[in-house]
Amino acid sequence: MQNQIKALLFDKDGTLFDFDATWGDWCQRVICALTDDPSLQMAMGDACGFDFRTKKFVAGSIIVTATSKEIAEAWIAANPALTADDIGRCIKNLDFSAVAVTPVCDLPAVLSNLRQLGYRLGVATNDDEANALSQLKRTGVIDFFDFVVGYDSGHGAKPQPGMLLAFGEKVGLKMSEIAMVGDSAHDLIAGSTACLLCGRAYGTGNQG
Repeated sequence: MQNQIKALLFDKDGTLFDFDATWGDWCQRVICALTDDPSLQMAMGDACGFDFRTKKFVAGSIIVTATSKEIAEAWIAANPALTADDIGRCIKNLDFSAVAVTPVCDLPAVLSNLRQLGYRLGVATNDDEANALSQLKRTGVIDFFDFVVGYDSGHGAKPQPGMLLAFGEKVGLKMSEIAMVGDSAHDLIAGSTACLLCGRAYGTGNQG
C-alpha cells in the first residue's frame, strides 16, 4: 500500500512565483549595471537564455535552473572584461526590493489550505537562500514553511537530492511521504534521485 503524502517541497521560481515577471526585470537591471554596451548586453542575454528586448526567458534558459555562480560564468564567457567579483558586487548592490515579485496565484490562500490539511511545507531553490527568504517575506508567506533552502545552504543544488533529504530529516518523514513540486527537470531528477537513495520517492512537475 502506498504511503500517504504528508509533506510538499516546492521549487520557488516558476512554481510559487511567475518566472518572467519576477526575474526578467532583475536580469535586465543586472546586465545594464554591468555594461552599457548594447552589443555586450545582447551577448550576455543570449548567454543565459534571456531576450534582452522583450525581458523574457527563452526555453532552456540557464536562469531557470542554474545557480548564481553558473550564471556568472556564462556572463563572463560573453563579456570577458567582467570578473566574478564584479558580478557579485553588482548583484549585492542591486536594490532587490525594487524588483517585482509576482506570485502565480493567491499563495496565502493556497498555502493556508495545505497547512489546514496537515501538510508540512518547504521551499528548495537554486537561488540564494537570502533571496528566497526575502521574497517569501515580501509576499507574506514565509510563516507557512517549515524549511527554506537555497543552493548556498549547505545541501547542494538541484538536481542533486540533498535538499530533499534535508527536508525529510527536518520534518521527520520518509521520502515516500514527500512530494517534490516544481517546473523543471532539475526538480524531477532531484525527487527521483532522493527516492532511489531512500528506496522510494514521489515527484511532480509541470514541464520536462
